[in-house]
Amino acid sequence: MKSRACVQSIAVVTAALTAALTTAEPLYAWPDAASLPAMPAVTSPAAPDFPGLPDPLQFFDHAAGSPFGAAVQDGAAWRYQRRPEILDMLRHYMYGHEPPPPTDVTFAVISVEPGFLDGTATKKVVRGVYGPPGSRPMVMNLYMPNAVEGPVPVIAALNAQGNEAIEPGGPRAGRWDLPGTLGAGIALATAAVDDFAADSANRHADALIEPHAEAGFPGNWRTQGAWAWGLSRMVDYLETVPALDPHRIAVTGFSRRGKAALWAGALDERIALVGPHQSGAGGPVPNRPGWGNNTGYRNSFTWWFLPAFNEMPLSDYERLPFDQHFQVALIAPRRAFFTENSSSGADFNGALAIRVAAQPVWSFLGADAETGVVLEWDPNSTHRHEPYHWAALHATVLSLPKGGAAGFREWAVALNLEGAEDPGVATADLARTDFTADGVRALESFFLGLDPLALQRATLRLEADADGRFRIRIPTRRDGTGHPGSRYVWRGVEQSLEQADNPNGPWIPFLPEELQLFSVESGDSPTFEWVTLEDRRTAAGSPVFYRLRYTLEP
Repeated sequence: MKSRACVQSIAVVTAALTAALTTAEPLYAWPDAASLPAMPAVTSPAAPDFPGLPDPLQFFDHAAGSPFGAAVQDGAAWRYQRRPEILDMLRHYMYGHEPPPPTDVTFAVISVEPGFLDGTATKKVVRGVYGPPGSRPMVMNLYMPNAVEGPVPVIAALNAQGNEAIEPGGPRAGRWDLPGTLGAGIALATAAVDDFAADSANRHADALIEPHAEAGFPGNWRTQGAWAWGLSRMVDYLETVPALDPHRIAVTGFSRRGKAALWAGALDERIALVGPHQSGAGGPVPNRPGWGNNTGYRNSFTWWFLPAFNEMPLSDYERLPFDQHFQVALIAPRRAFFTENSSSGADFNGALAIRVAAQPVWSFLGADAETGVVLEWDPNSTHRHEPYHWAALHATVLSLPKGGAAGFREWAVALNLEGAEDPGVATADLARTDFTADGVRALESFFLGLDPLALQRATLRLEADADGRFRIRIPTRRDGTGHPGSRYVWRGVEQSLEQADNPNGPWIPFLPEELQLFSVESGDSPTFEWVTLEDRRTAAGSPVFYRLRYTLEP
């Protein structure tokens, strides 16, 4: 029997862990593509170093207006410099600048059907409200398997014909394989693209883009950006559901929705697996001419990307300081899984070129490039999402590590509290970025302090006062890239503070006589708590570095 009662209403102050500060203000002044040098032609995807594609591990030389800048030296430079540079580049030339995550989101569960699909699943209908007045609310259907012990992985995807269209008996049931997903022990969440931007030249901006503009947001984002932003709003809710594993959130999408899934995965580091299907042009396929029919959308779907990108002369695509492998590289060290064929503006060499050109970033960050970015080429040229495509995605989702223990790296950052110019907020000095494993357990440390882009929600924050007290702002959830949990033990995450006289260690636990728990208080949102500690060392003591260590049980 279907329950239509309103069973739950929660307000969440979101902590969307985006990869870089989202703002309408660009970080750099980018030159016109026509003024940039053209890359040499690529003759084969097996060509050494891909001389015809820009290098994601090479900075743009802004003084010279050249894509051939200095090489990225380490993981810190990638995380804090090159990655934000690539995001700014893609926003400038292709997507536009989307608004930051909303400061508050209200979710209401408006119905629950625990006996859905002959009792094998629970269906929840969730309404999300956010954004300025006039924004369209999101209505999301969440389907969870009943017979599987949680927390279970979840796939989020946008649909084109309404949420119920994917259910058995619906017009798109054969393209979604909802029973197969639930039977594999995986939850599925879906919302309609119209909740974020209509797929129409006449009204593409009515749901989110125009209300934000009327409220004063100066960004120039387009449909693909709005869809990707919407997928992140779905993740805002999914990571609050105890029955779901926040470390195993995947996004997928078919065709044009797959392009949005790729951009969402590049932006939002909470997404552990990015798996667009037959997304072709504008997905993991080169923009540069010569790799399939990769510019066919320019005249037919002018609302997807920035007008300047759509109207660019074909020869200028060769001059762009990026190609689609840059988006793929932004997913590292998480997982990327692409299923392509020739139906959607791709050829095998082009798809392979993007995969091979992105893989060095996984290796550079110490992750497994072979499992980190996977391309499956389907010889069937039909443009559809078939059950066997879903089965391949299911297997990849189920291979994600529970709790995020395996395959993700350790980020270790040391913080010197003494000598800070501002005693109120101590800044972080990056020590190293390594992954450490010990048998069935992995150790992770995360950033203490603020990163250069002031991403407070993506980092741990440590503040000190003149009396030697300091407090740490700790996320209470972990995401797929290794963001830590809280409350000392949380879903298999055990944490402890450590200290060292040197940023390279050796690291030892805090000594009780030197440090005591001063207070624990609620933070400024349900996703954070403050832990305040008092340093009992004398002022004459030598500088001490601090870090937070996490032990993860698989």
